[in-house]
Amino acid sequence: MLAAVLAGGVSRRFGTDKARFEVDGIPMVLRVANAMTAAGLDVVVIAQDRRLEDLGLRCLVEPPGERHPLRGVVHGLEHGVRVFSPCDVPFVPPEAFRLLADEGVACTDRVHPLLAHYAPERLERARELLAGNGSATKLADGVRRVTMSPAWLRNVNRRADLEAPE
Repeated sequence: MLAAVLAGGVSRRFGTDKARFEVDGIPMVLRVANAMTAAGLDVVVIAQDRRLEDLGLRCLVEPPGERHPLRGVVHGLEHGVRVFSPCDVPFVPPEAFRLLADEGVACTDRVHPLLAHYAPERLERARELLAGNGSATKLADGVRRVTMSPAWLRNVNRRADLEAPE
């Protein structure tokens, strides 16, 4: 099954390319890709360019357009991707991806719509939401919720987030 690490953001709050930022000596994008691979998934990275290929990752380049979290999801679904994860959740273990084996979206006390397994039928809804600048959370409406540990889904938007308690 094809999986994608979403790395198309501009990392404004982080101050540098967070996909390449190392956590415990490993770039965040590789930490996520390695967990996907360990779960038995075939992995690509969806980004604005091919800048991450030097890390040994296959890249799908997003089409040009305004930045939106769903741009990479739409592009991935168009290319057969079924499982998605943002690059800035470096603590997601392989088990999390195995839990998404059937269509499902990660949740804790809230839904995490970019860590999900979407069926091909979600493509049209994703396109509609992207065209209307809609919320990625709306894409997860009606999708099975998969409860995961909050420690797994710790999002790293700022360097200080790495210092947050686990």
